[in-house]
Amino acid sequence: MVRDLNYDSAAFLFSWPSLGDFLRYGSDRRTANEANDALAAFLLGVAGATGAEKVHILPHSMGNRVLLAGLEQVVALEGGVPPELGEVIFAAPAVPATEFRERLGRF
Repeated sequence: MVRDLNYDSAAFLFSWPSLGDFLRYGSDRRTANEANDALAAFLLGVAGATGAEKVHILPHSMGNRVLLAGLEQVVALEGGVPPELGEVIFAAPAVPATEFRERLGRF
């Protein structure tokens, strides 16, 4: 994706323990909800270690659930949205629209 978009910056990947099977979606939802601590630490670590002016984020599908919980935690730790947070593209979010709006509204 970085190459296809000619993105001229560092790229990082965060992965959480998905079972990778449609029939295991319920289990994946539970593990996604438990990955927020790790994602919050990862985001703060990337911003701190790189000194990046902006950190752009592109979650996909169930990763949006992980990101929403992780961002809620980062906002709570930082006392607001950190200035390093740039563009966030919520691709195919596997989060119901009402829940998505509610959680996004928290920050």
